[in-house]
Amino acid sequence: MDIQISANFKKQVRRTLLSIVIFIVVYILLFLFSIALVALSIYAGVAVMKMKFGLMTLAIGLALIGTSLTVLYFMIKFIFAKKSEDFSDQIEVTESDQPELFELIRSIATEVGTQFPKHVYLTPYVNASVFYDSTFWSMIFPTRKNLQIGIGLINSLTQQELKAILAHEFGHFAQRSMKVGSYVYIVNKVLFNLLYNDMTLEKMQNRIGSTSWLLSFAMTLSGIFIDGIQSILRRLYNFININYMSLSREMEFHADAIATHVAGSEAMRNGLLRLSFADYAFQETIRYYQQISDQNIVPQNFFAAHAATLILLSERHNLNLVHNFPQLTLANKTRFDKSKLIVEDLWASHPTEEARTSAIDALNIRVDQVSNKPANDLLRLDENLANRVFQILFAESQYQGPTFQQDVSDFVTAYKQEFERYQIPKIYNEFYNYHQPYISKFTADAFQGELLPLDVLFSDEHVNLTFEIQALTQDKYYLEAVYRGEIKLRRFDYDGVRYKNKQVNKVVQQINAELKEKRAYLEDLNFKIFQTFYQMAKTTGKEFQVREAYNVFAMYEEEFEKRMKFYYALKEDTQFIFQHTEFPMIISNLQKLNPSIQKLKVELKDFLEIKAYRDSLTTESFDDLTNFLTNENEIFAGNTYNDEAITQLFIGIGEYWNALNITHVDSKLQLLRLQEEIYDEFKSAKKVN
Repeated sequence: MDIQISANFKKQVRRTLLSIVIFIVVYILLFLFSIALVALSIYAGVAVMKMKFGLMTLAIGLALIGTSLTVLYFMIKFIFAKKSEDFSDQIEVTESDQPELFELIRSIATEVGTQFPKHVYLTPYVNASVFYDSTFWSMIFPTRKNLQIGIGLINSLTQQELKAILAHEFGHFAQRSMKVGSYVYIVNKVLFNLLYNDMTLEKMQNRIGSTSWLLSFAMTLSGIFIDGIQSILRRLYNFININYMSLSREMEFHADAIATHVAGSEAMRNGLLRLSFADYAFQETIRYYQQISDQNIVPQNFFAAHAATLILLSERHNLNLVHNFPQLTLANKTRFDKSKLIVEDLWASHPTEEARTSAIDALNIRVDQVSNKPANDLLRLDENLANRVFQILFAESQYQGPTFQQDVSDFVTAYKQEFERYQIPKIYNEFYNYHQPYISKFTADAFQGELLPLDVLFSDEHVNLTFEIQALTQDKYYLEAVYRGEIKLRRFDYDGVRYKNKQVNKVVQQINAELKEKRAYLEDLNFKIFQTFYQMAKTTGKEFQVREAYNVFAMYEEEFEKRMKFYYALKEDTQFIFQHTEFPMIISNLQKLNPSIQKLKVELKDFLEIKAYRDSLTTESFDDLTNFLTNENEIFAGNTYNDEAITQLFIGIGEYWNALNITHVDSKLQLLRLQEEIYDEFKSAKKVN
């Protein structure tokens, strides 16, 4: 298959190769500099010792030589780095294991016109990828690529869609530019070692520096040289990878085109758009079983549970099912995204879904033979493979005693009960997904007002307004970070207009004005919603309950804001534990932190009195939290940190976050469900009358 490579693709290949050549040249120059530094320091060191030989001149000479040798070691230490890559989540399979799957793979390889993979691996996840062992020699000699396929992916697609996704990966097989990726991978390993893997070097410098003040000075001096070299290499790292990311995006477009010619535009588009939703269902299934691991319950068939979750979530999000798989569109996926801010992500390895689906649809390719059977019909998931997948997915789960298998029907019942517990009633049309039913103060006229239809109060227009406010708030936070210099940005588009970095504050002010107007409208709408349900409640004598529920939620909402500030302050105040801090500063920080820890314990004990939070805790979580609340171990005792006390503290901080969110959501749901109940009673009363 011959799919034309674009001029931009060729341009990005040249730019990436040029950046690698520049790295090699710069590295050679820096290496020659370190060699020259060694020669110069040896000459200077010997000269010093010859002037007047003694202990002091010997020490100075050795210090000079030690400085340069440390810099030289830094430049070549990546050679001695041990290769440690984890392949424990990959299961190699052969044609005798999976004949139907291999038949599909072989047909795709033939159609694309590329080699069959060297190895085929299965993983549990919702993904597929091409990789090969990148070594120094693979930069020179050709090497066959490996194919990795996620069982979660197979579980989420039709056979035609799986063919499209795998054909995309075979598109990468056919790309000679994949070799460039190998070069970048090896360069990145070298750069990562030089920039971030400094533990061995630091230990060596500390050990040598502790022997005398002169050697300590030498190690400090070598550190200055190394910092200078690293600043150069850091710029090179950014230069190489930004160029490669641009090439990577072009490679994705090209692989999409190959896959579309093999499987058709429809299968490629549908498969691509479903991947993130299928992964969401996958992660939800894992979360569910991890959450009940203390009950020793395990899935009878994890992937059957995953498929069931995919359907349940499709129903929850009102997605159409075709061939028993959810059909997603860009409109589905961007409904909640009302952002007006467009920033080119130079570090993105893939184009946006919008750009990819637009290119796929533009090809408009239809194929004759289409199989819409489930792709998992091609997979032989025997007991041995299922057990290996389970061990990978739940390796960290702690099961006490024998486990009990849960079949799919029991899983569906239990999962439905769980997510319905936190689901906002459908009468609100997702209005409260991001919006809060908050009224800070009731005025006299709040208890009068007219009774408005719910389809007016919770119209699509009003729902979109809540999404717009969410997007505006996120845009504002992002641009404020740009204004403070935390995010580097030369230019950006906002609401269809191009702006330069220096105009950020102007756009933030524009967003603030728009937010103020929209929030005022929603505040007025909150009153109208309250008035409507209050008038309905009068017919059943529940008006006091409505008002009280609003007051309770207002209290939780106001407390939530205060407690969130406390939570973030606590996170900030504990950062010193993970930083190199002098002893007097540690003591000072702990004196400041201890009252906050006591406050944290008091508030967590209060949260444990709330049923919604208490019921959310697993046995293991409850025991961990109890240990934190009852343990008075010092975080820092003598001259060292107490790891157990630190672990318990961060368990407490994590549970505080959980408790805040669970109790806040619970108070909100209690109010919304009360209103739903009043609405149902009001409708029934109208029918009777």
